[in-house]
Amino acid sequence: MPALLSKPFSLFQDLLAKRFIRNVLILAGGTAAAQTLSLLLVPFITRLYSPAMFGHLGVFLSLVAILQVPALTGYHRAIPVCKSSDAAAALTLICGSTILIVTALASMFSFLYGERISTWVDPTLACMLPFVPCAALAAATYELATFCAVRNHHYRSLSFTKFAYAGGSSSVQLALGIFAFGAPGLVIGELLGRAVSAAILTISVLRGEWDRLRSTSFRVVVGTARQQVRFVIFGAPYLLTNQAGLYLPTLMLSICCGAKEAGAFFLAQRALQLPLAMIGRSVARVFLGEAAELWRTDPEQLHNLFQQTCHNLFKLAAIPMLGVAFFGPQLFGWLLSEQWAIAGQYGRILAIPVLINFAVAPAMQALTIIQREDWLLYWGIARVVFTTMAIALPASIGLSPIVSMIAFAIATAVTYVLGYRLVDHLLKCSPRASAFNTGRASPLTRAA
Repeated sequence: MPALLSKPFSLFQDLLAKRFIRNVLILAGGTAAAQTLSLLLVPFITRLYSPAMFGHLGVFLSLVAILQVPALTGYHRAIPVCKSSDAAAALTLICGSTILIVTALASMFSFLYGERISTWVDPTLACMLPFVPCAALAAATYELATFCAVRNHHYRSLSFTKFAYAGGSSSVQLALGIFAFGAPGLVIGELLGRAVSAAILTISVLRGEWDRLRSTSFRVVVGTARQQVRFVIFGAPYLLTNQAGLYLPTLMLSICCGAKEAGAFFLAQRALQLPLAMIGRSVARVFLGEAAELWRTDPEQLHNLFQQTCHNLFKLAAIPMLGVAFFGPQLFGWLLSEQWAIAGQYGRILAIPVLINFAVAPAMQALTIIQREDWLLYWGIARVVFTTMAIALPASIGLSPIVSMIAFAIATAVTYVLGYRLVDHLLKCSPRASAFNTGRASPLTRAA
């Protein structure tokens, strides 16, 4: 690079690095306040609800998460990387329409067959299944609005809605628990928290985009859908496998071992991920926005950003997770009450897989940026198969749930390590990144 241009380029990289960190701090700040409130309320909530009740909540959220995928179709993930605002508006209209259609069909299905499903999974769920389409509508709307906000760098709005969701849902659950609502109280709290946060973020996003959405022609919508169809062919199945990998273990434990074991696992996993989520999700959203911009302007930096993001996240969470691995049962029993001691055993087993997940998962979105959703799909399928078999096989031969947890932890850790190696290899071998490769070090990754 000519000496005349090297200084301006260096200043640009330093500015980009500072913006990345600033955006992470904006999201993490709002989320930290919300998650702190949630963590403060958890010891009270766990004294009002039993592990079996949390098992019912885990099954409910599993159904919501799986239904959310066909509602969004996968087109929403293309919004941040669209080169034109018209194409982004067209994708927003497509996703908004499919959300309404799928949730309406799910409502009809729940009305007709809800009783049969609850009998197969858990009869206690009969009164909660009608709420599944409503929760899926709120969750899918929030996810769509999130990707629109990421494209337009509306990180402050995202930060506020995280507080509205995390704080609101926990507060409602606590209030309903005092009046002994049981498992429906947990479900209603989740539903209200999702609905309020989705409404706030959607209004914030649409405030500046409503005219563009109204003026988008049907021809542009069809053309954009054809251009971005890879996000449906590969992205939607991957998202389905990703949601299944996250939530199917709770559902499998409920079927194989009972609601109490499923609730202990659900709370242990959530308790470990909740403090990390305030950073991990914020990093994931900012990483997606900045990685998409780097891929358009300076692809060589994307590989460095991926590596440094994963390494820094791993170092950040290593000490807390090792503490849980050594003292999990004592911490859970002291903080949550003695009935949750089994959750502490599960937390001890899950600490290392959660650490690896936290370090790798946010940056795996890089495969979406470089349009290698096919590998995301293959990895997601392998993850679901390995983790599901890890739970089901020990239970099928009569072994204890602890054995299933150990097998699940090993399968999860191995799949995420392989996922990291896969993304690292594909980014290094990406033709576009190689074409731009000049061997420069990245100020962005050093600052991250």
